Amino acid sequence: MPMAWYPISTRLGVSGKTLGPLEQVGRGFGEGQEAERLVRRDGWRYQTLIATLNALDVPTRMRGAIVARWRAAGGPALPEFAPYAAHVMTVDLVFNLALGADLISRDRPSNKIDIAYLYYLPFCMIFVSSDKLHARAVPCFLTSQQMFISGADLKQDLAKVDARYSSLPADVLARGIYEFAAYPPHGDYLVTALWDRYLPKWRETARSARMTLFKGWTIVPRRFVLRMDLRESNVGTCEHTTTLVSGAF
Repeated sequence: MPMAWYPISTRLGVSGKTLGPLEQVGRGFGEGQEAERLVRRDGWRYQTLIATLNALDVPTRMRGAIVARWRAAGGPALPEFAPYAAHVMTVDLVFNLALGADLISRDRPSNKIDIAYLYYLPFCMIFVSSDKLHARAVPCFLTSQQMFISGADLKQDLAKVDARYSSLPADVLARGIYEFAAYPPHGDYLVTALWDRYLPKWRETARSARMTLFKGWTIVPRRFVLRMDLRESNVGTCEHTTTLVSGAF
């Protein structure tokens, strides 16, 4: 886990006491925001690189080659040279500066562990948590293509989805969720909205697997509902056979 930023932030000429609210400090990838400015600051690029190597505890034997490659690239800002390292350092910088400015409590050692989950942000579309620190800090680092969702909101929505599927006939439920819930349900559901945003072609894919017969019922190609019966002598016939199921789709 990256080391504390207190001595590093001092070497970079910044102080948490001069910072505004966490929501303004944190936007690691927002133009003009404090943390982004610090890791990109002209005149401090070499110091920032060395601070990063120290904070990430990069083995001494590797540092010479890293610095040489950085110089050969023209001495770029850290986000251009090592984007993920810059993200990790931005998260740690925000956390430690916020501690120094009393924007985050120093009385909870678990805060350091909680903030480390933000290291995963570049690799996800949706960040879900019920943690109060996450609720404050995560939105500060999100890009326009990412979302933060509270754990309570997701649990409530999943309960609605579960209630809908649980109301299906017993014979449909017996087929298993991979048969009747391959896609989210239509209607006012958070999970459906998330599929629409992040997997926008899912409705088109689902539509190719079914067509509406009349309201409340759906006719579905059997290959999308039932497992293939290997005893069927004519597999092609099995693929085109249809079955009528409750309109949970």
